[in-house]
Amino acid sequence: MIFQIGFHSRKALYLKETTGSLKNGDIPDTIEELVKLKGIGYKMGHLILQGAWHKVVGISVDTHMVRLCNMFGWTPKNEKNPENVRKILEKMLINHKEMWNEINPVLVGFGQTVCTPVGRRCDLCLLSTIDEKNNVVCPAIDKKLLLRVQRGVEKDDRKIRGDIEKLVEYKNS
Repeated sequence: MIFQIGFHSRKALYLKETTGSLKNGDIPDTIEELVKLKGIGYKMGHLILQGAWHKVVGISVDTHMVRLCNMFGWTPKNEKNPENVRKILEKMLINHKEMWNEINPVLVGFGQTVCTPVGRRCDLCLLSTIDEKNNVVCPAIDKKLLLRVQRGVEKDDRKIRGDIEKLVEYKNS
């Protein structure tokens, strides 16, 4: 069932070990107890608490979020540790805890579809606006891509960039 997931063999072993170690099938309801289970770190622990127990006690951080937080300048330069990024995000959003469970799916989805590690789609991104002074909202904007799109060169390059005509129409509407 989990064949399409990365590291599926290792995760299958963790699932078997974890289900065998749970007493009466009870899933722990604290982050401290969850991360004691084999194969569960803070990222997955926070997701489990949110999904199973409707508890939001922290932000779940994955590699896309680490990359985007570095790119946006939200973290110290080249921060790699997801735990450090989690603490920084929680501190940034301390007065907006209602956003803690939303930031993961929003940033992960954005990092998987628009601002990918390779082949960013700045032409679809709402942060890619360049004003008359050549200032940009996003510090990692691909200005060459935006210029190619504006000149119409990108339209003929569908093999590499994919057919995104409907998304562009939606963005421009």
